[in-house]
Formats: sequence, C-alpha cells, structure tokens
Amino acid sequence: MPRRQRIENPLYFVILNIIVSALTILTINWFWDKSHPQQVLEIPTPGICITTDPVVLATPLPTIPPEAVHLTIDNVYGAGKLDSEVLVIINQSVGAINLYGWKLDDGRGTTYSFPDLTLHQGGEVQLFSSAGTNTVTKLFWNLGKPVWTSGKSASLRSPEGVVYASYVIP
Repeated sequence: MPRRQRIENPLYFVILNIIVSALTILTINWFWDKSHPQQVLEIPTPGICITTDPVVLATPLPTIPPEAVHLTIDNVYGAGKLDSEVLVIINQSVGAINLYGWKLDDGRGTTYSFPDLTLHQGGEVQLFSSAGTNTVTKLFWNLGKPVWTSGKSASLRSPEGVVYASYVIP
C-alpha cells in the first residue's frame, strides 16, 4: 500500500520563520548592547536655558533714553467685536524697547500689563482683546468682552507712568 504524501500548510512555516528571526535579532541586539555601552552626547540648544532656579528680571527700562522713545498706537481694528478686536503698537524709535512693566489702559480702569517683550525698531505688536496664546508679535488680553468702543481713548504708559502714546477710537 503506497504511503500517502502529507502536505503541510505553508503558513505554519512562514510564522515559525518570523518568530525564529525575531528572537535571533533580539538576542543579537541584547549581546551588542551589553558589550558596547552607549555614550550620552548632550548637544546644547542655542537660546534655550532650562533651569530650576527662579528667574530674576532686571529693572524694566527702555534700552534707549526716555526722550528717544517713540511708540505709536497705530489703530484699533474691529472695535466692539471681541473676536476681531485688536490694537496695534509700532516702535518708531531709533532702537529697541523692552515693554516689560508697560501698561495699556482704556481710561476707565481696564489695564493690560505687557510681558517681557522687546519691540525692535520698526517692529509692531498686536494686542487682541480676546483669549489666546501669546506669541512674539501677538499678545492676548484674555477679556470676556470687547474693551474698545468709539470715543474711548487708549493710553500706553511706561513703568514710571509716563504716557508715551495715546489713541482715540473713531
């Protein structure tokens, strides 16, 4: 009686091959890691300093003499509409000005205090009345209602309280 030839399923061999190959690679990598310890290379990132020490800011003074400071409130766009209300400030001075400690007020008790932001010569910053995340050119007041209406006056004051710019909303 002739023997019947047994036909195996090829999928069984493929799976077995994958398992054996994976175990072989893992074993080789494990031996390699044990015999070749890794060296940690730290590359400092320019401009970024991570520290646990508290940051102490210097006295907020303009980087140019006070008599040379020339800031202007260029315009208020979208007055009365919180989602589009934005005030634009331009530095027309000969140098850079750090706005840390400067305040913008509406003359009726609503005041915005500027963060540590350097506005370079010819630079501008937009101050949105709505909520958002500050960037280097866009600041957000995070108010719940619009602040600017026709006839209101915006005043930009130094940390010493000196008014350097004002603008009446038309």
